[in-house]
Amino acid sequence: MKTFVAQSVEGRGFSLIEVLIAVAVLAIGLLAVAALQIQGVRQNFDSYARSQAVMLANDYIERMYANRPGVLNNDYTGFDSAAVVCGTAPTTICGTQSDVPTPALCDTAALAQYDQYIVACGYAAASAPGGRVGGVQNLLLNGRMRVDCLDATTPGAAVPPPCPAGARYRVVMTWSEQIKNASNRSSVVNPDDNPNDVITQDLALTIQP
Repeated sequence: MKTFVAQSVEGRGFSLIEVLIAVAVLAIGLLAVAALQIQGVRQNFDSYARSQAVMLANDYIERMYANRPGVLNNDYTGFDSAAVVCGTAPTTICGTQSDVPTPALCDTAALAQYDQYIVACGYAAASAPGGRVGGVQNLLLNGRMRVDCLDATTPGAAVPPPCPAGARYRVVMTWSEQIKNASNRSSVVNPDDNPNDVITQDLALTIQP
């Protein structure tokens, strides 16, 4: 007859140190995932801002092509969106003159002024902050557009000189980008960093309307 001897099995769980190590490893992993998500959101915002800058520059260029007499009269040269006061609309709103039998009210110079106002300030919208939507001043952080004639007789002059027919124009867009470390654009947190640090982004397009 066989005799079976019951042996007690000692139960063993996790020690406090093992639990703390597991929690620490998990916390580090979650922090890394959160940092990647923040970086992804920032890159998405940067891509959005750049696409908006390209869209606004192309909008201005298309308006120049549509009003070539205004280009030849130098009505588009020397434009600076920062100098446009969005609260003061142009005297002639050319966008509402298409069905008015007095085209002289909206000549090439007035159309150029209207184009510059729309590109800088966007369109009226009662529900939007500031009453306007779109435009360089509304779509980009510290956004600015400048248009210069590359073939002017005196480039960079305080008063833009006449731009000859067939000349090249340069459309320059600048805007600000908030980053964590303005010196090296690193995602690593530095105690000396200012979370409000910004750098200036820019792009330039050269055309010959």
